[in-house]
Amino acid sequence: MKIQLLVKVVAVCVLAVSAVASTALPCLTIKGVCHIKDTLQACSKGVTCVSGKCRDPCSLIGGSCGGHSGHKCCDGNKCVSGKCRPECSPLGGCCGGSKPHCCDGNKCVSGKCRPKCSPLGGTCGGHSNVGCCGGNTCVSGKCQVPCSALGGSCGGPSNVGCCGGNTCVSGTCQVPCAQLGGSCGGPSNVGCCGGNTCVSGTCQVPCAQLGGACGGLTNAGCCGGNTCVSGTCQPPCTANDNPCELSNPGACCSQACCNFNPPSPPVCCF
Repeated sequence: MKIQLLVKVVAVCVLAVSAVASTALPCLTIKGVCHIKDTLQACSKGVTCVSGKCRDPCSLIGGSCGGHSGHKCCDGNKCVSGKCRPECSPLGGCCGGSKPHCCDGNKCVSGKCRPKCSPLGGTCGGHSNVGCCGGNTCVSGKCQVPCSALGGSCGGPSNVGCCGGNTCVSGTCQVPCAQLGGSCGGPSNVGCCGGNTCVSGTCQVPCAQLGGACGGLTNAGCCGGNTCVSGTCQPPCTANDNPCELSNPGACCSQACCNFNPPSPPVCCF
């Protein structure tokens, strides 16, 4: 009896030692249970069979970790938002080269993990090459609500505005300018869109100012009712060969005078 009891005690001790040592022994999984390889002896309760080794309880990739479960991740994987993920670097962590990749699809920029996109008002483009979230637009390095850059399409069915205060002219974004009838010049120094002319602070159809070229190949008229005389805009006057009033001979342009040659009506001529 004593010998049998001694054998049992020794066996229990061996099993206990085996259970403790099992965390370092090769293993294989049989029907979901870890067994010590070759002996087919089950690993101690709660031990996980990972990559052919009996390990302390841990969660595989995709398994729960941290929080209520209290589990760690196997093989040095990272616990990210309660799930075991392949080893990766969080935002601001090192990446690239021999370093791990970035978690959650974030971007590795200059060796640091950056957000995969920037929110409204966030930094974009430039060295970081980070785009804007939610379809927002990167304008001068900052994320803004969707808008079209210079030269981009605007208005129309999409009703997209222009970025940076630029102006939508005929469906294309141009540098800030005033439409026909809009204010121009003055303190704002805003020009007129589409080649229109700023006359007395208001945008008008293209015309030449006093002293400017008119007629000829451009066929440009004179602004403000001024008169085109020999290709130059002059104050309102009557050009040569046009009817004039004898009572106001000075109304003829240049040095022309109002001549009366009956029976023809008086006209301006030299």
